[in-house]
Amino acid sequence: MSETGEVNGWQCERCEQTTYCIHVDDGVTPFYLGCRVTEGCEGMGKSMFYPSGPVPDYALDKIGWEWYMPDDEEKKGIVDKGVLEHVSMGGLLIRELTDAGREQIKVHLG
Repeated sequence: MSETGEVNGWQCERCEQTTYCIHVDDGVTPFYLGCRVTEGCEGMGKSMFYPSGPVPDYALDKIGWEWYMPDDEEKKGIVDKGVLEHVSMGGLLIRELTDAGREQIKVHLG
């Protein structure tokens, strides 16, 4: 399980670009993630395994997504059984970067 504030990247096997995400909640994320960097790319990115040490500035500058735990109201709207099971076991959902994610990035910048 990863904690709030952690940053990871998923490098796309097709376009070789990396989708960077930050956690706004504690939880579990997938090993594979569809590319979100290159428009029209249908490739899958593999987790870079939450590198240890300080997050490089270039990665902080490229964070465009965040992992979050949906609230009870949002959970009611999940119709995909696999997604619902993932969330019920501590799995997080992904969304574009919000103010919550920007606040976590500020923590890294000091």
